[in-house]
Amino acid sequence: MKILFGLLFSVLLTSIAPAVDKSSPISVGPNVRISTANSDRAHWETRIAADPEHAGALLACSFIHSTKDNTFHTVVYRSADSGNSWQPSLESDAGDFTGDPDCIFGVDGSALFATLPLHYEADLPHETRVYRSSDGGQHWEKPVSLPFVDREYLAVDRTSGSRHGQVYMQGNRFRATVDGDERIVFSLFRSSDRGATFKEPVELISDGEHMPFGNGSSEVLSDGTYVAIFAEWDDRKKLTNIQTPPVSVGNIKIVRSSDGGEKFDKADVVGPWYECYSAMTLGIPMLAADHSSGPFKDRLYAVWGDAKSGRCDVRFSYSSDKGKSWSTSVVINDDPDPNDPQHISHQSMPVIAVNKNGVVGIAWYDRRDTRDDLGWYVRFSASLDGGETFLPSVRVSNAPEVHKRDAALPIWVYAEGGGGYPTRRRNSKVTINISTDQGESGGGDTAGMAADAEGNFHPLWVDNRTGVLQLWTAAISVPGTALVNGAADLASMDNVTHDVMLRFSNTKYDPAKGTISFDVHLVNTSESAIGVPLKVRAVSLRPGTGTVVIANADNGETGLGSVWDFTSLVNGGMLKPGAKTGEKRLEFHVKDMNSFRLGQFGFEDPYLINLDCLVFGKKAAPAGTKTP
Repeated sequence: MKILFGLLFSVLLTSIAPAVDKSSPISVGPNVRISTANSDRAHWETRIAADPEHAGALLACSFIHSTKDNTFHTVVYRSADSGNSWQPSLESDAGDFTGDPDCIFGVDGSALFATLPLHYEADLPHETRVYRSSDGGQHWEKPVSLPFVDREYLAVDRTSGSRHGQVYMQGNRFRATVDGDERIVFSLFRSSDRGATFKEPVELISDGEHMPFGNGSSEVLSDGTYVAIFAEWDDRKKLTNIQTPPVSVGNIKIVRSSDGGEKFDKADVVGPWYECYSAMTLGIPMLAADHSSGPFKDRLYAVWGDAKSGRCDVRFSYSSDKGKSWSTSVVINDDPDPNDPQHISHQSMPVIAVNKNGVVGIAWYDRRDTRDDLGWYVRFSASLDGGETFLPSVRVSNAPEVHKRDAALPIWVYAEGGGGYPTRRRNSKVTINISTDQGESGGGDTAGMAADAEGNFHPLWVDNRTGVLQLWTAAISVPGTALVNGAADLASMDNVTHDVMLRFSNTKYDPAKGTISFDVHLVNTSESAIGVPLKVRAVSLRPGTGTVVIANADNGETGLGSVWDFTSLVNGGMLKPGAKTGEKRLEFHVKDMNSFRLGQFGFEDPYLINLDCLVFGKKAAPAGTKTP
């Protein structure tokens, strides 16, 4: 819907829209370096965990690389004071190349750490090792050795049911099928004794030529249902990269088991997968669940890198039925100029967590402020209404990851062939591979974020502000509790956005006062009456130029969350089909209006403001419906 009054103003009715707004209730604490004890060694590919039973307890795990002896290990750091200080508690050097770390707290103060030792120089098979700690990661027992799986993730059953404390670990396993082709299969290990021993893995083979590739994280819901996310190629014989025009290479999928991993339902589709796989932009899907007792209990949230727009974005979806069906996915990164041909930035490494109040947090590596599209800052956004809307994102890292082309890069050298393992002893050629750290090019395959027992979010990232890739975190607080429709006075109302149309009149732009104002009334376009109260809520506000403040919201807000109340403008308290409300004046203050840019939604005219709104009322039964 558009109104032309010399300059363009547009109002879009949507179900979700991240906003660009300088005002935000999100509070970011100081950046804290986790890896100070290893300040001379590069870190990347991170994971972080918080103990929901003990306030202040955090674990962080990562790759760690020494150029001096050309070694790759994995390391665990521990914090007992909510992330203000950190100490290393374990370094795994079991193989010639030890990678893919994951760490998690178990029940009763225990902790688990998984990593993958690769034995190139010894004639031994690669393996997966799981370490267990009974004191929250201070001390670690000897590890359990399991068959190798790629990019493993841990999950723990925290319910009070019969599987309380059961440990799950899933990953991608290579195996040969009956047709002789090597396939990647989803593999799940389970431990009923809290990580001391594991059962033989359950393997799920994709249909036809489909094959999982981007293995993601997992969750256990309040009834013990186990859910894991992964990305699946439609055709395992075709490996792709970002394409122009973008092409879906498969789907983001969910697998689910209600009996502790004995049997699985057929995989459900979250959404199409437009692969973001390159050195700079990774798209591994991540999963989080609402473990609170609030209105969105057990809601699942998924986030992944997606190249549908022609660049890599952070895409998001949610499910209210254990992953059987999913909301239409939306882009979360709120770049002010996503279509600027002079600055197309790729966003990557999305991570997601839900705190004790049901607030959803998403963080990612953001390149909007790096003109070479190589380095990144970390940004964070949050939702207080179950993923329906998101707050304006804020910058978390106060220094960027910077790629300096004339700087000395850390180098990794390894050989294939000759007498090494995997054996190529019949080949007289030895290939020497020389590369830089994966972390220097994209941060590895994973980042991390956890929500602690007090409700704070702790994203975990790497950057080279010290000259060496180091681990960093910051405590982020988002005030409030997740509420249906985003506000207590709207929680009992129905979303009637798709049942109404907005019409405008008396538009006015006053350049002397810097104000935009117009009258609006609502028209019921459905076949059912809509009862009062009837309210319109602003869920995002994007200025086309300068800054914009809402001047006359009925709830006193000036941006995101502003509400205009149309209740008194509904004749007889019921808006019948085809009827309209009385008119209400909306007013906006526009500051620093120096220039215009083309509308980012394909409009040819320049715009001043894009305002996304939801409309709430009380749905009545359609005319002629019999009441039981």
